[in-house]
Amino acid sequence: EPAEKRGKKVAREKQRG
Repeated sequence: EPAEKRGKKVAREKQRG
């Protein structure tokens, strides 16, 4: 599982929140 891709998605969602 690409943890890097998942982390990027989480970071983007956190910034948007």
